[in-house]
Amino acid sequence: MNDTSKIWLEVTNVRSAKEPEQTLEIQVKGDRADREPEWWTVNASAYIDDGIAKTYRALSENLDKKRIVIAALGPVADKLECTHFRIQYADSNSR
Repeated sequence: MNDTSKIWLEVTNVRSAKEPEQTLEIQVKGDRADREPEWWTVNASAYIDDGIAKTYRALSENLDKKRIVIAALGPVADKLECTHFRIQYADSNSR
């Protein structure tokens, strides 16, 4: 049975914040209509090898290379967070 509690959206930006604690956040393509796009928290379960720095580096490098990075947003403790990532290696003509 498919998990219908998540929605997969394309990631457009990633940032790491150290205050008040170290976190990783993403923006998704569907937020472009707002003047201030929303930043979504990345849940620790989505980190690559349990590391914020390694996850940030992998996401930013793949976004810079024009690869399609998609994130699953789903409920975590009464709020919506990114729980998984997928990187798609599409050819440049398909974008």
